[in-house]
Amino acid sequence: MPTDSTDAPHVGVTGHPPKDRPLFVFDGDCGFCKRWVERWRANARGTVDFRPFQEVASDYPDIPLEQFRTAAQLVEADGTVRSGAAGVFAMLGRSGSRVLPMLYARFEGFATAADFAYGLVARRRVFASRVTRLFLGTDLRRPTFFLSRWLFLRLLGVVALAAFVSFGRQADGLIGPRGIDPASEFLERMHLIARQRGWSESALHHAVPTLQWLAPTASVTSLVIVGVLASIALILDLVPALAVAVIWACYLSLATLGSVFMHYQWDALLLETCVVALFLAPWRIRPRIVTDRPPTAAGLWLVRLLVFKLMFLSGIVKRVSGDPTWKSLTALQYHYWTQPLPLWTSWYANRLPASAQAACTWMVLAIELYVPLLIFIPRTPRYVAFAAFLLLQVAIATTGNYGFFNALTVVLAIVLLDDSVLARAMPRSVRLSPTHDAPRSSPRTRSGDARGILASVSLTLAAATIATLSASRIAGTIDPSIEAPAPVAALSEWMAPFDSMNSYGLFAVMTTERREIEVEGSVDGVSWRPYLFRWKPSPDVTASPRFDFMDMPRLDWQMWFASLSGRCDRAPWYLAFLRRLLEGSPEVLALLAGNPFPEGPPRFIRSRQFDARFTTAEERAATGAWWKRSEIGTFCPAVTLKDGRLSAAAE
Repeated sequence: MPTDSTDAPHVGVTGHPPKDRPLFVFDGDCGFCKRWVERWRANARGTVDFRPFQEVASDYPDIPLEQFRTAAQLVEADGTVRSGAAGVFAMLGRSGSRVLPMLYARFEGFATAADFAYGLVARRRVFASRVTRLFLGTDLRRPTFFLSRWLFLRLLGVVALAAFVSFGRQADGLIGPRGIDPASEFLERMHLIARQRGWSESALHHAVPTLQWLAPTASVTSLVIVGVLASIALILDLVPALAVAVIWACYLSLATLGSVFMHYQWDALLLETCVVALFLAPWRIRPRIVTDRPPTAAGLWLVRLLVFKLMFLSGIVKRVSGDPTWKSLTALQYHYWTQPLPLWTSWYANRLPASAQAACTWMVLAIELYVPLLIFIPRTPRYVAFAAFLLLQVAIATTGNYGFFNALTVVLAIVLLDDSVLARAMPRSVRLSPTHDAPRSSPRTRSGDARGILASVSLTLAAATIATLSASRIAGTIDPSIEAPAPVAALSEWMAPFDSMNSYGLFAVMTTERREIEVEGSVDGVSWRPYLFRWKPSPDVTASPRFDFMDMPRLDWQMWFASLSGRCDRAPWYLAFLRRLLEGSPEVLALLAGNPFPEGPPRFIRSRQFDARFTTAEERAATGAWWKRSEIGTFCPAVTLKDGRLSAAAE
């Protein structure tokens, strides 16, 4: 860059004696200027002095007063003066910034554009100040994310704890030795498949990743217990990174063993959240909220990218599916009563006028499709995105049972908030620590330590790989004809068994009818008694649908999916479920609301199917019923056990 006034009008030399460090001179009467100076002063950390020209102009008689009024000046330690954009970029370079000063110094086009932009802002300070307030607020200092990381990891521990406890209560009935689909039998089947396909042991373990391979005879409960302990450790801030890694390994093991009962989008989301959380979690045994290592930019952006992917893909799948209910904004006229596990609040939401339903449907699409773009804009737009996501998740959680999905989504979105926002809501004992003057990098890395540099490079490469895989998922969902580059496709395929790099999108096609399966048992084939479920609609149409926040009743959910299949022979797990009922398995019966055959298991089981929908206000006022049902046929004919095998009762 030129160094004297004959080369460029914005560079000159004063006759002032040399100083220890540069001096950045600005207009002290300009509030807009002072806010930016506060940010730069914090970033400079004493490498540059900052003074208003009203205080120091007399010290520099060689610089015209009008020049001070119209542009900022950087007086270098050797007396060289850089004015306007040149001074700003030089000051940034002295403060430790690299990219922007390099672009200004080396690329004439960038410098020309920067000079023009600086002049435009200088002449329109009031407008620029308003724009800055809109996007960045009044405090322009670099935001910190210590509280964001602390809260994100603690609440992730809470969600993980709820997920482990919920599945642990159901594990024996679902995948225990006398459960619907025993984990031990699943592993045996996979061993058989591996032998048939000629897989090596390592190939089998890669295709079926679970810690259960280390102790095939151990109870699945041991994985739940370890996961619970790791979740508690994360809540208590004990070795957070190790706790996150253990949570991921245990939950992946359970998801692998859980078959259809553990293949929900929120199970995959919890696994992927743990992967990106590893880029944020400290490895210390008992880290403080503010340590010498602030949250990495890679970690923050990976979590934000996951939030974007989750929300944006949830909207885009509704568009690309071509579903007419989303196009016509009538989807919510069906959603409240056709969703898997409605609530009593769903009945009231369903009573909203069609115009209100259309407005709410439009808001859902807007929040999922357009609001995620705000994630990539600093500060205030991100706050708006967080508020919109929070509003949507609260609305979903208060009108339907979705396990820990809504809570986990909100936890992810916390990284859209910086410490200046969170400190207002945190207890005084927590919010005292974070400051704008926290170090931006560890001393070890800054000093050039080889291991620190290697760790930084490895972190960056790993983060870039995950971001690339996520971008590939997003592109493929937007346009299925887009093919990922061969290396990306190969890596994506290799990672598929780990369920940790996923696509998302619920209700891409809205169901417009509800079919309820009623399971009945009989001792004599004449008199039939129904099995009652804990959360799905009951044969007693006057029974109020209930909340089950943060729990995930997996059998009840699977009954909804089974009804979509139309026939029981299309859902192998369902036939196994009927067999356990005929055997009187206590573990499976514990998943239900009660046992209608306390004297012993029935001889016969049948499954009828009903069309169900919410009652109207008049019907409910007259009968007290939440639902009205009409039988539409048989989901599964009467079956019985013969020689320990499920057989048609007519045989």
